[in-house]
Amino acid sequence: SKGKGKGKGKGKGQDGDHPAPGGYSDAGGALASSGSMLATALAALPASVSDLSSRNHSVTTACPSTCVSGVIGKGGVGTREIANLTGAKVMIRDIEGTDTDKSVIIVGSAPGVAAAYLMVTARIAATLDYAAKAGPITNGEGPTQEAS
Repeated sequence: SKGKGKGKGKGKGQDGDHPAPGGYSDAGGALASSGSMLATALAALPASVSDLSSRNHSVTTACPSTCVSGVIGKGGVGTREIANLTGAKVMIRDIEGTDTDKSVIIVGSAPGVAAAYLMVTARIAATLDYAAKAGPITNGEGPTQEAS
Protein backbone atom coordinates (compact mmCIF):
# COMPACT_ATOMS: atom_id res chain seq x y z
CA SER A 1 0.00 0.00 0.00
CA LYS A 2 1.23 3.48 -0.77
CA GLY A 3 1.44 6.06 2.04
CA LYS A 4 -2.29 6.28 2.67
CA GLY A 5 -2.06 5.89 6.44
CA LYS A 6 -3.26 8.59 8.77
CA GLY A 7 -0.91 10.84 10.68
CA LYS A 8 1.66 11.34 7.94
CA GLY A 9 0.68 14.90 7.02
CA LYS A 10 2.28 16.38 3.94
CA GLY A 11 5.15 14.38 2.62
CA LYS A 12 3.37 11.08 2.13
CA GLY A 13 3.92 9.67 -1.29
CA GLN A 14 7.35 11.31 -1.53
CA ASP A 15 10.02 9.35 -3.32
CA GLY A 16 12.01 8.58 -0.17
CA ASP A 17 15.30 8.31 -2.08
CA HIS A 18 17.23 9.38 1.01
CA PRO A 19 19.05 6.58 2.77
CA ALA A 20 17.46 5.41 5.98
CA PRO A 21 19.74 4.63 8.86
CA GLY A 22 18.43 1.07 8.64
CA GLY A 23 19.59 -0.80 11.70
CA TYR A 24 20.74 2.45 13.31
CA SER A 25 24.38 1.33 13.23
CA ASP A 26 27.05 2.62 15.57
CA ALA A 27 29.70 4.32 13.46
CA GLY A 28 32.06 5.35 16.23
CA GLY A 29 31.25 3.27 19.31
CA ALA A 30 29.20 6.09 20.81
CA LEU A 31 26.22 3.79 21.30
CA ALA A 32 27.99 1.86 24.05
CA SER A 33 28.26 4.93 26.28
CA SER A 34 24.89 6.26 25.11
CA GLY A 35 23.32 2.88 25.77
CA SER A 36 24.65 2.91 29.31
CA MET A 37 23.31 6.42 29.83
CA LEU A 38 19.89 5.40 28.48
CA ALA A 39 19.83 2.20 30.54
CA THR A 40 20.55 4.25 33.68
CA ALA A 41 17.77 6.70 32.82
CA LEU A 42 15.30 3.87 32.14
CA ALA A 43 16.18 2.14 35.41
CA ALA A 44 15.47 5.37 37.29
CA LEU A 45 11.93 5.68 35.92
CA PRO A 46 9.09 4.85 38.31
CA ALA A 47 6.98 1.88 37.21
CA SER A 48 4.04 4.17 36.39
CA VAL A 49 6.18 6.08 33.85
CA SER A 50 8.05 3.11 32.38
CA ASP A 51 4.81 1.20 31.67
CA LEU A 52 4.97 0.41 27.94
CA SER A 53 1.17 0.29 27.65
CA SER A 54 0.94 3.94 28.71
CA ARG A 55 0.30 6.27 25.76
CA ASN A 56 0.20 9.60 27.55
CA HIS A 57 3.68 10.95 26.80
CA SER A 58 4.65 13.08 23.84
CA VAL A 59 7.55 15.01 22.35
CA THR A 60 7.35 17.59 19.59
CA THR A 61 10.41 18.57 17.59
CA ALA A 62 11.16 20.41 14.36
CA CYS A 63 12.26 18.70 11.17
CA PRO A 64 13.62 20.57 8.15
CA SER A 65 11.07 20.30 5.33
CA THR A 66 13.82 18.91 3.10
CA CYS A 67 14.17 15.92 5.45
CA VAL A 68 10.50 14.91 5.72
CA SER A 69 10.67 12.28 2.98
CA GLY A 70 13.76 10.80 4.66
CA VAL A 71 11.90 10.48 7.95
CA ILE A 72 8.71 9.06 6.44
CA GLY A 73 10.48 6.79 3.96
CA LYS A 74 9.07 5.40 0.76
CA GLY A 75 5.43 4.51 1.28
CA GLY A 76 5.71 5.36 4.98
CA VAL A 77 8.19 2.56 5.72
CA GLY A 78 10.39 4.80 7.92
CA THR A 79 7.69 5.92 10.32
CA ARG A 80 6.14 2.43 10.35
CA GLU A 81 9.53 0.93 11.27
CA ILE A 82 9.91 3.39 14.13
CA ALA A 83 6.37 2.68 15.34
CA ASN A 84 6.90 -1.09 15.16
CA LEU A 85 10.20 -0.92 17.08
CA THR A 86 9.07 1.54 19.76
CA GLY A 87 5.28 1.36 20.00
CA ALA A 88 5.18 5.16 19.57
CA LYS A 89 3.18 6.98 16.92
CA VAL A 90 5.08 9.47 14.71
CA MET A 91 3.10 12.26 13.06
CA ILE A 92 4.38 15.06 10.82
CA ARG A 93 2.44 18.30 10.54
CA ASP A 94 2.83 21.74 9.01
CA ILE A 95 3.99 24.57 11.23
CA GLU A 96 1.86 27.64 10.65
CA GLY A 97 3.86 30.54 9.24
CA THR A 98 6.85 28.59 7.93
CA ASP A 99 7.63 26.36 4.98
CA THR A 100 11.19 25.58 6.07
CA ASP A 101 10.31 23.23 8.95
CA LYS A 102 7.66 20.67 9.84
CA SER A 103 6.56 19.60 13.29
CA VAL A 104 7.21 15.98 14.31
CA ILE A 105 4.93 14.80 17.10
CA ILE A 106 5.79 11.51 18.82
CA VAL A 107 3.21 9.94 21.17
CA GLY A 108 3.44 6.80 23.29
CA SER A 109 5.03 5.40 26.43
CA ALA A 110 7.94 7.37 27.91
CA PRO A 111 10.56 4.79 26.82
CA GLY A 112 8.90 4.43 23.40
CA VAL A 113 8.80 8.19 22.82
CA ALA A 114 12.45 8.55 23.84
CA ALA A 115 13.53 5.73 21.51
CA ALA A 116 11.38 7.04 18.64
CA TYR A 117 12.81 10.54 19.10
CA LEU A 118 16.33 9.18 18.75
CA MET A 119 15.35 7.23 15.63
CA VAL A 120 13.67 10.28 14.04
CA THR A 121 16.80 12.31 14.86
CA ALA A 122 18.95 9.61 13.20
CA ARG A 123 16.82 9.68 10.06
CA ILE A 124 17.00 13.49 9.88
CA ALA A 125 20.79 13.39 10.32
CA ALA A 126 21.16 10.67 7.66
CA THR A 127 19.07 12.72 5.23
CA LEU A 128 21.10 15.87 5.92
CA ASP A 129 24.37 13.92 5.49
CA TYR A 130 23.11 12.45 2.21
CA ALA A 131 22.09 15.90 0.94
CA ALA A 132 25.47 17.38 1.90
CA LYS A 133 27.32 14.66 -0.03
CA ALA A 134 25.00 14.92 -3.05
CA GLY A 135 25.62 18.64 -3.47
CA PRO A 136 23.22 21.37 -4.51
CA ILE A 137 20.04 20.56 -6.40
CA THR A 138 20.03 21.98 -9.92
CA ASN A 139 16.44 21.11 -10.87
CA GLY A 140 17.71 19.11 -13.82
CA GLU A 141 19.33 22.12 -15.47
CA GLY A 142 22.90 21.20 -14.58
CA PRO A 143 25.62 23.67 -13.70
CA THR A 144 25.66 26.98 -15.50
CA GLN A 145 28.60 27.91 -17.69
CA GLU A 146 29.78 31.36 -18.64
CA ALA A 147 30.50 32.19 -22.26
CA SER A 148 34.19 32.76 -22.94
